[in-house]
Amino acid sequence: MMKSLTFVLLFLGLLLNYSPAKAQDSSRVRSVGSLYPHWYRAYAVAATGNMALVATGSTGIQVVQLNRHASGTLVDANDQIYARDLALDGRYVFVLGLDGFSILNRDDLDLVGTYREAGSYRDLIVRDSLVFISRDSS
Repeated sequence: MMKSLTFVLLFLGLLLNYSPAKAQDSSRVRSVGSLYPHWYRAYAVAATGNMALVATGSTGIQVVQLNRHASGTLVDANDQIYARDLALDGRYVFVLGLDGFSILNRDDLDLVGTYREAGSYRDLIVRDSLVFISRDSS
């Protein structure tokens, strides 16, 4: 009951603080390029420096080198895992799959470790070397 009440109060607070006047003006935003290779969908993106890691579901993790005035360039990939969400923490990439998460070395995308538990998971966050995953309620 307390969790539901907290969520409702948080939701109401966010709803009351929302105002179209506070929205960012997008009139100065422009596309400088795109990259549409073999993957079907991009579920999540995390960037560090001039590199972006893209969680692409059944085609795994894609590493894209970002260029300021051109389309990105695909420079590496790991298609051995299912990637629904991802987070960077130091030299590791934490990748949420269908039944838990995997830890990859950020430099070469080699598998370092895994955590598996039956269930369906939706989100992954890494803070202060702790991994938080949310389970799908359905």
